[in-house]
Amino acid sequence: MSGRRHPGPAPRTDEASYEVTADASMPLSRANLIALGLLPLLGVACLGPYLAIYGFLALQAGFHDILYVFLPVFVVSIVIHEALHGAGYVLFGGARWRDVSFGMNWKALAPYAHCRVAVPVFGYRMSVVLPGVLLGVVPWIAGLLTGSGALTFYGFIMIAAASGDMIIPWLLRGIDGKEMVLDHPWEAGCRVVRLGD
Repeated sequence: MSGRRHPGPAPRTDEASYEVTADASMPLSRANLIALGLLPLLGVACLGPYLAIYGFLALQAGFHDILYVFLPVFVVSIVIHEALHGAGYVLFGGARWRDVSFGMNWKALAPYAHCRVAVPVFGYRMSVVLPGVLLGVVPWIAGLLTGSGALTFYGFIMIAAASGDMIIPWLLRGIDGKEMVLDHPWEAGCRVVRLGD
């Protein structure tokens, strides 16, 4: 954790009390298409180094190791992914657990963690990247360091699962970390807000 101070509790107010000053969101369908387009690049970036170091047979063995447990591990990992978003809102954004709701957007086939109160941009960014780092980047690096094809492949899958989240920091480019943002209730991203009069 960086030397930044905890931002303190998020304002306790309903959505109608906020004045939107900027929008940093996009439709979920568009975010999903971008994430799909990123998949080949992520595959090369994540699996290429392992292939260069250990070779195809080692990666294939790792793939077979994880194949038999893939579905239950993936389902549990997605639940943990959303829980980590919620933890980010609480730990870095100052929200309370009761301010965070979890569910499934069946139209977009996207599970979600939604924060109903405004949080600082820094806390929002941390919430967005936390699952990709802990479930994706950390196992991927561990796989590269240990030669585990299963860990490398798992890390790649979790990075790919977080690829839609990677778009949100880009949407927030240029917005000061102290600004307050409100998670968009049905689109990917958020709105920059201030408390209304």
